[in-house]
Amino acid sequence: MNIDPTVLTILIAVASTVLGVAGTDLYVHFKNKTKKAVEKRKNEKKEEFKEVVMPCITEAIKPISDKLTDVEKKVDSMADNDLPLLKQANRDSLRNQLFASYRHCAKLGYRSVEDTTNWDAMYDSYIALGGNGFIPELYTKFHAIPLEDLALMRAAVNTTNNNKKSKK
Repeated sequence: MNIDPTVLTILIAVASTVLGVAGTDLYVHFKNKTKKAVEKRKNEKKEEFKEVVMPCITEAIKPISDKLTDVEKKVDSMADNDLPLLKQANRDSLRNQLFASYRHCAKLGYRSVEDTTNWDAMYDSYIALGGNGFIPELYTKFHAIPLEDLALMRAAVNTTNNNKKSKK
């Protein structure tokens, strides 16, 4: 059988086109099918996670969650019961420190800048904690004690005056 080369070329071209189109259609079909399969698998994994993994995680962390709930209850209880007591104890301690600092500076006859800074900070905390009583009155007395530099200058002047009187 003798086939004209032109016809043969046309037949090959048509066959190539048909196979190309068919191949492209198969590729698109397979690709779409793969996307659908991937999406389906993803949805299956999500469902599996919800149904299997999440209950396991929930069960595993339940003891921790229960402990946290217990700790929260204890903290709340302590805040309700112990906080007023701690506040009172802190206020009493500050009152004692303020009075001791006042007596110390009064005995020396002067107060330093550091004494004053510390005293004022403790006083502010004492008042913020609801302190009252004689400490506000003591505030005025504490601040009436001369500052260290003034007290030392007065002492030096007095010493000089006493030495002059002694020589006379």
